[in-house]
Amino acid sequence: MDHALRTISYIADIGDLVVLMARRMSTSHSDESCSDSDGGSGGVRKTPKVICHVFESDEASFIAQSIGQAFQVAYVEFLRANGIDDPSYLRQIDYQ
Repeated sequence: MDHALRTISYIADIGDLVVLMARRMSTSHSDESCSDSDGGSGGVRKTPKVICHVFESDEASFIAQSIGQAFQVAYVEFLRANGIDDPSYLRQIDYQ
């Protein structure tokens, strides 16, 4: 399993299970009927795909908490990159 953080759309811990859903863009060649009807050149079309992983672990809560904290760090970095240097208005979120 190798997913960039920005592709993860859902994370949850349910008891000793960790559920993670991530988007993947799969490429597929459009068939002739599609390219004829839309005036395209028969190129490659990307379609979104969602992959669901379910893991069993005694540390499911810790794993989900760690991923949640990584989201928060990435969001603060995004804000800084877009000129918002003081993210102090963000409340500390307890991912438990």
